[in-house]
Amino acid sequence: MPRLISTKNLRNLRTSSSFTSTQGQTNFSFVYNVGYVDVYVNGVKLSSSEFTATNGTSITLSSGCQSGDTVEFIGYVKL
Repeated sequence: MPRLISTKNLRNLRTSSSFTSTQGQTNFSFVYNVGYVDVYVNGVKLSSSEFTATNGTSITLSSGCQSGDTVEFIGYVKL
């Protein structure tokens, strides 16, 4: 039988955090489930080849940011 999720618990299915980067910054701290994270820079979603997220606590971008870039992480719960 499929697992049912009530709408009152939907807000608990993801976490997010937003950062303003410094010049050349590549490393960010964010708690997530490995394989369940999306990364955005200035609103553009990065492909999985453009970042490394393998330990559940930090994310490393392949290319350094410009000063003032907005970097957002969205982590999802494994169901």
